[in-house]
Amino acid sequence: MDLKGYITEYITEVWNAPVSSRMDWNEMYLWYIASGTNSAYKIYAEENSPDEPTESKTKDIQAYSIAYKNVHKRVQKLLKYGLIEEIIIPGGFKHGARNYRLKTRGLVYIFSKLLAPGNFIDFISSHHEDLLFKTFLYPFLERRTIKNATYTLTKMISNYITECCETTRYCLNLTADFVKEDEVLAESDLFHIEPINYMYYRLNSSMRSFIVRCAILNEEFEDWDSYVMNKGWRGDPLPTEGKIFCLANDKKETQLLLARDKLFMTFLRKVEEEFRHGFNTLKIGYR
Repeated sequence: MDLKGYITEYITEVWNAPVSSRMDWNEMYLWYIASGTNSAYKIYAEENSPDEPTESKTKDIQAYSIAYKNVHKRVQKLLKYGLIEEIIIPGGFKHGARNYRLKTRGLVYIFSKLLAPGNFIDFISSHHEDLLFKTFLYPFLERRTIKNATYTLTKMISNYITECCETTRYCLNLTADFVKEDEVLAESDLFHIEPINYMYYRLNSSMRSFIVRCAILNEEFEDWDSYVMNKGWRGDPLPTEGKIFCLANDKKETQLLLARDKLFMTFLRKVEEEFRHGFNTLKIGYR
């Protein structure tokens, strides 16, 4: 999906189902679904399960428990606003369960609100068919690169996707000042609206900046030490020698991974040509 296609499809969906200003009340439910607790019943069970179930806690738990019908109602609101969609499989799920996943709008919302789950690479893989990742990630990185992403690359991808989602929401919010309520616009008119035109150029810039940042690898992440030393960058805690190796070689591993990625190298060459052309133009003008 090209960038203009992403903007057109996303805006059309948003305008057809405006989100309530009280969306903050449902953020937790959106996070539940993003994290894999993806049905009203699972959320209900999670909300009402005590950490340490004891008889002395029973009354307090009942006092603060939430009824299933209220959980169901909130999940249906997320469905109504186009933030989630029902997962359909042949034959349906066991016991007639209805499971949900995030749609592009839901993904944009959780990333822009910094609510994305911690298992980032697995999360991307489970939503690889979504418009967001098909536009901003898969044209530039092969799936095997993402699957084997180092700690450094994972953080760079996460920051990049968050940046794109923040830009998308910010520009969409600005369109209210430029488009009359209930006004119907032709697709060809969209990019004459200033915030949408700005969104296009800003997102286009973010794509190229992401490629350059990955190639240069001069970013340092504040939580590097605690993340690597305490958790390990792929799940389990690392032994001492593993920690030292990881700290010393992560960026080198990232460079090797990207150098073997044909999609990344192709787009990097394109950005290099654009930079060289701009540099030579400025150089001639300066003389």
